[in-house]
Amino acid sequence: MNSNTTLLSNDAAEIIVVERNILFWKYHEENYVSKKDFLEMLSVTRVYVEKFGKCYFIVEAPVSMNFDIETWRYVSETNYEDEIALATAMYTTGIQHNMMGKSYERKVTPQVPFKIFNNFNDSLNWIKAIAPHQK
Repeated sequence: MNSNTTLLSNDAAEIIVVERNILFWKYHEENYVSKKDFLEMLSVTRVYVEKFGKCYFIVEAPVSMNFDIETWRYVSETNYEDEIALATAMYTTGIQHNMMGKSYERKVTPQVPFKIFNNFNDSLNWIKAIAPHQK
């Protein structure tokens, strides 16, 4: 699988392979992510992980996107990251997503490193800095 290959593009987001073990979940702006769309993203990711192993994730949460309530309940009550991720870097400039990320950390307590940034490059640099230590 080549870098910058798009694994999925649905109404909610795109999943892009940045490098073989780094996936980018890029949520679309001005969108409410439905549980159906999120589960599709998770399913595609699980297929990739079955083939290549757990990955590092960069997740973009634009200010103008949000999860519908059913999706937020699923995300905030399910520790899905431990099945697929070695670490997750989320980036956002929106205070609501920053607060959601902190809430997720407290409520779900993922067993993988999780950190919030305000841009893609800082997220990617953090992932690359911790990647050798996670293998």
